[in-house]
Amino acid sequence: MTTSFIWHDLKQLMILDYRINQLRTGSLKEHVALTNAQVALKKKASLLSETEAALRAAQKEIDRYELTSKDLKNQLQRKNNQLAGIIHTKERIALEHEIAKLANNFDETDTLIMRTLEQYDLIKQSLDKQKSELGIEAMEVAALESTTTQRNSDKETEIKQLEAEWKTTLESVPLQLRNDYIQLKKRVANPAVPIVSDSCSACFLNLLQNESSHLSTRSVIKCRGCFRFLYVPDATTETPRV
Repeated sequence: MTTSFIWHDLKQLMILDYRINQLRTGSLKEHVALTNAQVALKKKASLLSETEAALRAAQKEIDRYELTSKDLKNQLQRKNNQLAGIIHTKERIALEHEIAKLANNFDETDTLIMRTLEQYDLIKQSLDKQKSELGIEAMEVAALESTTTQRNSDKETEIKQLEAEWKTTLESVPLQLRNDYIQLKKRVANPAVPIVSDSCSACFLNLLQNESSHLSTRSVIKCRGCFRFLYVPDATTETPRV
């Protein structure tokens, strides 16, 4: 087997590895994007629950103030009825003082009711907006989940096909080179890299003169620094990729 043929098989392994890694990276990125979208949706749902709780609390406050207002109104009515039948000045003054105090409390309670109603309306507007946005985002996340699941399923199918091709190609590589490549693959994502400006494009170590001579004959060599396989890219068909 010629060194040129050996290199062809090694290069094919590298291409397959690169495509497999790209697919797996793409699947991971899509999974992360989906997870982030789902987390964001849960946070908005949690905020919606908090707004709903705030709305219920505001309604309870309104109900409580209205009961207080009703009670004060009844007390005022009774005191005013009592006032009509009182003749003595001291008793009348005392009762008028009570009526004035009740009337003041009644006015303050009505003011609290109005303020709380305003707060209720603002919370209700915010709640309606959150519900609308949450509904739209829930549909977007559902659509993203569906497309992500389908795309990742397609990627997994392609990965299995490429892995089968990778195993077949591996059998064509001499045993020692095969073992070296597998060991390198366990440590780095790119076991074979091109020569760029007479240097390893992974660790940038310069080639020795005798190494350049071996490459000129398409021999397979390994970098003295990072131990990756090195090759000269064909300028017309290859783009150096680290």
